[in-house]
Amino acid sequence: MLTIFHRFFITTIVLLLCACSGNSDDSDNDSNNNDTEVAPVISDFSSSATTISSGESILLSWQLSGGEATSARVNPGDIDVLGESRLQLTPTETTSYELIVSNGAGTNAMSVTVTVEVSDNNAEEVNLVSTPSSVTIESGARFEFTHANPESLIYECSLDQQPYLVCESPFYIRDLSSGVHQFSVRLEEQPATESTFSWQIESVFDSALAEDFVSFTNVIPGDDPDGGSFRVKCEVSHLNYDDALVHPGEQDAAHLHMYLGNNSTNYLTTIDSLASTGEGTCEGSFLNRSGYWMPAMLYPTDNEERPYELVLPFQGDEAPNVYYKSAVDDSSSIATMPSGLRMISGNAQSSPDNIQDLNTIRWRCESWTITSVDDFVPHIPRCEVGDWVRGMVFFPPCWDGENLVSTNHKDHMAYPTWSEEHGLHCPASHPVALPQVQFEVVYEVTADNAYPVGDSRFWRLASDSYDVDENTPGGYSFHADWMLSWHPEIIEAWTEHCVRQGRHCSAGQLGNGWQLAPREAHDPVVPDVIMPSLNMNHHLH
Repeated sequence: MLTIFHRFFITTIVLLLCACSGNSDDSDNDSNNNDTEVAPVISDFSSSATTISSGESILLSWQLSGGEATSARVNPGDIDVLGESRLQLTPTETTSYELIVSNGAGTNAMSVTVTVEVSDNNAEEVNLVSTPSSVTIESGARFEFTHANPESLIYECSLDQQPYLVCESPFYIRDLSSGVHQFSVRLEEQPATESTFSWQIESVFDSALAEDFVSFTNVIPGDDPDGGSFRVKCEVSHLNYDDALVHPGEQDAAHLHMYLGNNSTNYLTTIDSLASTGEGTCEGSFLNRSGYWMPAMLYPTDNEERPYELVLPFQGDEAPNVYYKSAVDDSSSIATMPSGLRMISGNAQSSPDNIQDLNTIRWRCESWTITSVDDFVPHIPRCEVGDWVRGMVFFPPCWDGENLVSTNHKDHMAYPTWSEEHGLHCPASHPVALPQVQFEVVYEVTADNAYPVGDSRFWRLASDSYDVDENTPGGYSFHADWMLSWHPEIIEAWTEHCVRQGRHCSAGQLGNGWQLAPREAHDPVVPDVIMPSLNMNHHLH
């Protein structure tokens, strides 16, 4: 029989055994809990700057705790940054970056936003100040553009979605074909600033816009016994002391010049600006924006303050002629003049001691009987009151095929040569035959300009740098400058149908039944007559 003491002892042992058993279970549970995977925790994710300017970089950095990440990526871009704690980026716009880390136990994410402040250069488009008409017949275009940012900017331009090239305002384009064109301009490498303009060029032979400048007459000119020619008459447009070829960019740097054709030609003129600047004073108006100029003709006076005055050539029916002729025996071989061509004919330094060839320049009185080139003279002739003084300049028609201009504005061109085998042809050094440009001006001798002896013996050119007297006539320095700027459809028409096909096209006839509209006569603005070559005061009105 168990005593109370025995029962107490047994109960105590049982309790101790249970307690030991319970402690063993807890230890096992703790061991199991220590082996469970924990998700990674992002304790910090930040940017070196949260507001930047366009083009600046940032440095993203972060700290992780908790479990070890098995994947770490930054968006946008799904950039793998596992094992890293920093990432350098250059955002182009305001962006919210998100860091995402994960393992088998879970995923955590944290974001940071970086604001990109766009500069003025990117905030606003380039402003197109001047553009062509949306529908036009003009083959040249002039664009002016500005930007709100007053700092010095670099622009890029593109025509018809071609690659961008550095450009400046005003920007000129020439010799565009008929059809739709697109011009784009932007700040350098900044697409957000792009401005675009589209316009349509219609054919001059199909468009109602051309009715005032060219018309269909259905008249086909007859054959030219000299091999093919095209002639336009040109009014005097203006006079100045500039020379866009010899002294480009220099105002009042030359002797007094008289201009035909483009009425805007001056020291700032370039071959590109001609095509979309000014009006023409020849038949067809702006369809021929070529620049033609030569030294002004002067006559002496008895006024000590104004020792020379200007002699203007005839206007109207006897206005100056500009010819484009065949100068080789094989007219069919003549090429269309290349865009951008310019040249000088004659020698401004010629004098009685350095006489020019009569195939380059020549003079005559209208009353003379002419049977050959030998009947002309290389200087201003003595023509009496009532007679006319006629001067002619012949440009070389043979091109080297490569250069549109040369240092002296002559070497890229040459005159034809003759042989029994080939007749009149271009030399091997300048093998490309072009239409020959010829200027012809006619001056009337009047009682007013025939001072002091009743004829033209004391007339001189503004370029004559020698003394003119009874035995030394003026005009030896006769020369002329020319810059091509014809509408491409028009120059191709008269080259093919007049020059190549041997027709005699006058008064702007194009040889294909079309004819350029008549020119409008006007009185040019005349500056004070000065003689830089004689060290007289250089002063303009």
